Amino acid sequence: MEDVIARRFLADMEAFANERSERCAERIRAEYAAGCTEAGESLLTCLKDLAGRYRQLEGQAVTGAVREIYLSFMRTSILLDLPPYRIDFYDERGRRSLVECADRWDFALVYRHFRELKAELAQRFERQTRVRGYVLDGMLYDLGDRFHQVASELIPGVIAGLGRRIREIEGLGGDVRVYLGEFLDRAEVVWVDLGGAIIGV
Repeated sequence: MEDVIARRFLADMEAFANERSERCAERIRAEYAAGCTEAGESLLTCLKDLAGRYRQLEGQAVTGAVREIYLSFMRTSILLDLPPYRIDFYDERGRRSLVECADRWDFALVYRHFRELKAELAQRFERQTRVRGYVLDGMLYDLGDRFHQVASELIPGVIAGLGRRIREIEGLGGDVRVYLGEFLDRAEVVWVDLGGAIIGV
């Protein structure tokens, strides 16, 4: 027999999640348009820390000069409450390199809103007994994709806003390309520095 209460609960939850995620997207875009520098500064700090570690590898002749930087969305972060983006530095071998130099970046401008919504949905699930908790996981993955789409709109602008400050990071001289995509999946170039001639993509 069909559980009408469970079906109604899920319909209400999906409507709530859709409405709230759309409002969150509007707020995120408004905050970014208002000149939020938090995202750029946190990304710059992460890049500097990672460049320091990479210089050690380069000094040991384990890697060549940095040629590619990947910002990759990590789907597992949705359920594990980890920073959603992984940043990898590569030399001319690109992703074929077996040398790992990576860190995680929390795009808080976007994902603090996701975490608030996630907590609210979890509370609502805990207050009922008709629908199993694992059903929430599927909803969260869908929401994570929506927030990633908003983040993907903004990240190129965050990088472009840093401009020459990226080039000024010790160890990032020369030709460097920055890619955005999903981890070990399709990625697109969003920033190029060809020997000092910075090209926003």
